[in-house]
Formats: sequence, C-alpha cells, structure tokens
Amino acid sequence: MPITPRLASLLASLCLAACSPEDEGLPQTSGTAGRASGGAHTNRNTAPLLGGTITTAGGGDFAVVSDAERDLVHVINVRSRSVRSTIRLPTGSQPTRGVEDNLGQVRVVLRGTGQIATIAVSSGALVRTDSVCPEPRGVAWDSTKATLLVACASGELVAVPNVGSTTVRRLDAELRDVLVHNGKIRVSTFRSAQLLDVAETVTTLTLPSISLPPLRGTETSFDPAVAWRTVATPNGLSVTVHQRAVTGDIDTIRTGLPPVVVPYYTNPCANAVVRSAVSVANATGVLSSIEISAVLPVDVAVSPDGSELAIVGAGDSSLTRMPVDTVMAGISGGICGPIARTPAPADALGRPGDALGQPVGVAYVSNGELLVHSRSPARLTLFPAPAAGTTRTPAPIVIALEGSTETEASGFRLFHTSTRGIACASCHPEGQEDGHVWTFFGQKRRTQPLSGGIAALAPFHWKGDLGTMGALVDDTFVARMGGTKPSSEVIASLTSFLDRIPSPPPPTRDTPVDMTKGRAAFEKAGCNGCHDGATLTNGASSNVGTGDSFQVPSLKGVSRRAPFMHDGCATTMQERFKNPDCGGKAHGNVSTLDPIELGELTDFLGQL
Repeated sequence: MPITPRLASLLASLCLAACSPEDEGLPQTSGTAGRASGGAHTNRNTAPLLGGTITTAGGGDFAVVSDAERDLVHVINVRSRSVRSTIRLPTGSQPTRGVEDNLGQVRVVLRGTGQIATIAVSSGALVRTDSVCPEPRGVAWDSTKATLLVACASGELVAVPNVGSTTVRRLDAELRDVLVHNGKIRVSTFRSAQLLDVAETVTTLTLPSISLPPLRGTETSFDPAVAWRTVATPNGLSVTVHQRAVTGDIDTIRTGLPPVVVPYYTNPCANAVVRSAVSVANATGVLSSIEISAVLPVDVAVSPDGSELAIVGAGDSSLTRMPVDTVMAGISGGICGPIARTPAPADALGRPGDALGQPVGVAYVSNGELLVHSRSPARLTLFPAPAAGTTRTPAPIVIALEGSTETEASGFRLFHTSTRGIACASCHPEGQEDGHVWTFFGQKRRTQPLSGGIAALAPFHWKGDLGTMGALVDDTFVARMGGTKPSSEVIASLTSFLDRIPSPPPPTRDTPVDMTKGRAAFEKAGCNGCHDGATLTNGASSNVGTGDSFQVPSLKGVSRRAPFMHDGCATTMQERFKNPDCGGKAHGNVSTLDPIELGELTDFLGQL
C-alpha cells in the first residue's frame, strides 16, 4: 500500500528539518558480536513514549530491541549478553513493536514512516522495508496462514501473506495491538480501551469500569481509557494494561502556595484522577481486572509457562511482577496488585545503579529470564532466572545500548514523569489526548490535543485565557497536578518537544475523497471564517452556540479526535452537525448544505 501524499509531505518536512546528509539513503547496520555500546546517534528523534519495544526470537537466543526516538533497532544475543548489531534507520522511522515470522525474521513496525521493517535475526541485518498504512501500531504473525497482521491507528487491519496479495479491512476504530490464536483475530483500541474480535462481523468487549464508595453523597466511578498494551497468554487469553479516568467532578486540587492536593479517596494504588489496571479476557468477555500502581503502564509480558506477568511503568520507573493467579483472583471493582520491585542493577564496581531508568519494554525469553528495555539511559537489563534447585536470584545484567550516555531533554522528562501518581502523558498519551470528558466544578471539558505544532496555537486552554506555555504549565502541572513549578528553561524544552509532535495522519479510504468539493462545502457553510490558514484556526475564542466563548481549535487531524467539541457532545462527525446541543447556525451554517454536500464536508474533515 503506498504512503499517502499527506504522509509523504510530512516525512519530507521532517527530513528537511532534521536529516543530516549522511542519514539520507538506505539504513545502515553497525556493530559486531560483543559490541555493547557506541557513540551518540546524532539524530535523536525524541518521539513520545510508545512502549512494547522488545521482540524475542530464535528460540530465546535473540532479542530485537526498538529505539523509537533514536531510530535504531538493536539485535541482542541474549545468550552471550551482547549487542549483535545495531541497525540505523532514517530519521523519523520510529521503530516499535515486532513479531517473529516463520522464516526466522522479525517484522518491526516503523510508526513514523508507515512501514514494516524485516530483519534477519541470524545476521542482524535489515532485509527490506514495506509500506502498509499511514500509522502502523500492532503486529502479529498468523502461523495458520503464514500471514503478517498489522493493526493501524488510522483503522486499517492489514494482512500481508508470504504468498499472495495484501488485503486491507477498514475498521472504524483507533487500533493498537493485534493478537491471533488458532486463526482468530483480536485487536485492541487505544483511547477507548476496547477489545474487538474480528470475524465476518466485529464483536466488541469493553474493559471494566470501577466504582468507589460514595463521596459527598455521590458515587465515584472510573471508566477505561488508554489501552497501552495487549498481549496473549500461551492458552489464548488476552492481557491488557490500561488506564481508568475519573468520571466524577474534579475538585481535588485547591490552589494555594504551595498547592494542596485533597484526595478523592484512599487507595493503596494511587491518589490521582487517572489509575492503572491490568485486565484478562477470554473469547467471551473480561474474566478479571485489578488495579496496579504503575504510572504509564506502557508494556506487559507473560512468562513462557503463563504463570507470571511483568508490567513496566514508564512514568514511575517501576517493574511489577505478579502471578497470573493474583490477577485472576481480582474483582471487577478493583484491588491493588502486589508490588514486586526489583533491586537496582549495580555498575561494574558493584555500586547501586539508578534502578530501571525509564522502562518502555519488557519481555520474557524461553528459559524464564526477563528483559527490561530502558529508553533513558538506553540499555537492556536482563534478570536471570534462578539456577535449577535454588531460590537465589542472580544479580541483573546490564547491556548498554547506543545513546546510553546522552543527556535527556528536561521537558521530555517532565512530560513523562509521575507527579503525585499521574504524568502529563497520562491524559496526553503519545503527545495526543485520551478522548476523555472530564467534569470540572460541574462543567464538562474534553482533553485537548497537544500535537500539530502547539507553539503556533497560543493562547491556550479551552477558553484561550492562558497566553503562554508557562501559564498553561502553572494552571495544569502546578495547580492541578500538584507539581513543582519548572524553570523557564524546562518550559522551553517542553514547548520544543511538544511542538515537534505531528498531527495524526488520516485513515486511508477505498474511494478517494474529492477534496475540492469538500473544500467548497466547507466554505459554503462558513467554516473557513474561523478555521483557516496553515493551522486551520484563527486563534480566537468564539461562542458557537454552546453557551460560552471557547478557543477555536485547529482542525488538523480532527478525524482522530472523537468525541468532538469542548464537552464531547458528539461521538461522531455526523452527530456534530445533527445534534443541536453541539452548536447551531453559529457554528457553521450547515443548514445551507444538502445531504450530498454534508457528506462531502464530513469526508473532507476526515482527511485534514
């Protein structure tokens, strides 16, 4: 499948901004057996945390480790505890998840370029790259059909057989991971945190909410949001690590000097408005779900015998290991899973290290050893299994990866690090938004996106009343999250990081959209009066029939931002134009459009 013109334009702009001459052309492979580290990779992409970065292969002899922000893929010889090779990809490739096929190759998702990279594990070399969809995320191997399955954020489920033609099934969902067991396909969705069983028809399994005891006379509930990672157990169950977000009125944080956090509830796992959980499902529904303490639970792994789970929290640098039986004994109301913190790895002189760094990947190998990938410092930590007949756990082994000595950007660290049990990325996963509708003192407000060049979109916030990024940080990070006020240098670093996050690409379509007719309908309804120019917003605040003046948002990537409007009143684009509670003639006079033109308008918006 070819890359869309929009994506090609984006990649070209990224390369003009960031590529150095030596990076142009084919990816390169470096390193030999025993090579553990190298010089800094000068094209660090600093992509938002993605998770799921380790693929085991070769019967447990090798691990393929993806470094999305440095555009590197490392092939690790697990047995010799060394780097077999390091593959350098073009800037912006963003390698992430992978899967081993029936030929001893590992297929790695390249999120940034819409491709799949095929890597020969035995030689540690890149074989080829193939385009699949605008934004691939999950990948699985269907051994019954010798077919690669790719789940795409823009809704495509792509099947790439070893022999035959690629097929694409378009699902109206933001896909995350894909699993296959005995030929049956299950995909997870990212922000809505659902499981979809894909056959002739699609069956939806919704991950459970939880309810807490009444507070001030009302029950507090938490709904599933953001399914970071879904993996399969050996017997075909699916395990999902995900978040839950509060649905009650948020008045837990009072302003003051310093800010005072008043918890909603007493909970051993967290005191934040976003909580983490692990849920286990079979073919018919969710069997059990318990809460865990991890902040940003970006990855989970199941031991080869199916008896243990390992979960990494990137926001609080945590590794939780628990028996699967513990999860299965949980209740839908939620209990906190046990915390099994691993000892901090020691350096060559035996001095304690800095725990796990910032873990983004976890995987077991066939003999029960556990691998944890840290993005910063860049390294792979191996936790050996106890020797036969003993219970003593050997000391962990640290394998340094290229980039291990780099200094991390302070704004990136602030965005992804836990503050009182929550990180900025908890509500803005991967620099986007969680699609959740919050209630602040009785007023509904939908999480706002941060992508698409945020520096040009000031003033900020729902009402456009915060003129600078510093003011936004004071209002959100300091006053609401209870964080310490960062320096101007950290705020500048945060702004630079966020400003490089592109808007999500639109989904592909069987029938191309007539953008000329769509633009005509857009202008006929008067939408361009507020949504125009490079940012598709005039930067002003307007009352569009929703009771107050709100900041005009950019329409870049709008098709991937349901529910729509500041209060999430429309679950679909069509509902936005038909629901009078989502604005009337003041918000684009769509009554001037006939049904065909209205369809052309919604199709047009879906491709921005």
